[in-house]
Amino acid sequence: MNAVDVLRAGFGQAHRMMEGAVGDCDEATLQYTGAAAVIGNIGAIYFHAVCDEDLMVHGMLQGKPTLHQSGGWETKLGLAMPGPMQTLEWAKGLKLPNLAAVREYASAVYAATDGYLAGLSADDLDQEVEVFGQKQRRGHVLTGVLLWHAISHQGEISALKGVQGKKGLPF
Repeated sequence: MNAVDVLRAGFGQAHRMMEGAVGDCDEATLQYTGAAAVIGNIGAIYFHAVCDEDLMVHGMLQGKPTLHQSGGWETKLGLAMPGPMQTLEWAKGLKLPNLAAVREYASAVYAATDGYLAGLSADDLDQEVEVFGQKQRRGHVLTGVLLWHAISHQGEISALKGVQGKKGLPF
């Protein structure tokens, strides 16, 4: 197994865990944050994580329009793509109009990420790219930023489900 295979496996597992965490959420579960919480609701965390993956893989790493832009997802979802940094007010107030549609968008993003990763070589992982105004190795951006980001947000979602008395992950 080479480094690209490891990345693909890692992203595949992160995507499965994210979808497992949100798959059984009803509207009340998606909107919950807790009275004193300084964290967004589950729907906002999920949408943010998927949008950031789209933005980084397409916009930052490939210099292409995001799938959200090119695929007409703003119209399909009724949601504008947030920037990479959101306010707590946005994160607590966002209401997903249609979880199933957002999950379709996520599926498209996940497939595009896997396709992008499949086209990389080990040498590509060592190339420097500019992300958020800093030059970093592509491999670090993919693991230390993007994969970590997805896993961390999946953990937040699972924790928010747990404090509601629900199972965070399906196992």
